[in-house]
Amino acid sequence: MIKMNSKLISCVLFFSLIAVSNLCASDKSAFIEAGISTGIPVYGDKEIRALNSKYSDDGHRVIIGSVVNVNVRISDNLFSFLGNDSTFDFCWNKNNHSNHFETAFYPGLKAYLGFGGLNFSCAYTVGIRKDFVPSENDLDKSFWGNGFRLGLEYDFSKNTDSMFPALGAYYRFCPRGSYHYDNIISLYVVMPF
Repeated sequence: MIKMNSKLISCVLFFSLIAVSNLCASDKSAFIEAGISTGIPVYGDKEIRALNSKYSDDGHRVIIGSVVNVNVRISDNLFSFLGNDSTFDFCWNKNNHSNHFETAFYPGLKAYLGFGGLNFSCAYTVGIRKDFVPSENDLDKSFWGNGFRLGLEYDFSKNTDSMFPALGAYYRFCPRGSYHYDNIISLYVVMPF
């Protein structure tokens, strides 16, 4: 019963956000943007870095992610936002794997700099990384942490009545305990709706 209620609540929230976004799309006072990303996660844990290097040097590595933000206008050039970005890092060779899932939630501010759609964002992040590695390495753990996210983006729909994508990059810093720090540098494309 709890699972059904959580799914129902999630669906209601999702469709409510879409409705608010569509109602506000004409004046862009509030909107949702979602897209895909890729990047370079630099893990602070030496064992994780060694496994990733071992499996990707003679195998494969794919890094893909998602970005979702809900933006609310404060003034013409200032928005507050709530967001989530997730990174999926898959390293494997023919014998083994070292996969990681990392997600962060954040509130922040986005300021347009006066050069078309160029904007800068700053956010406080709370996130978790889950490692899926061979069991003999004893690294299959979850690590929560909080940190910050700095972004630079160009919004092609700024000062237009149309909805165009935005291209951006961000740097996210997140401590994971035991003096380990994750650094994620990511490029993304998002579409407002």
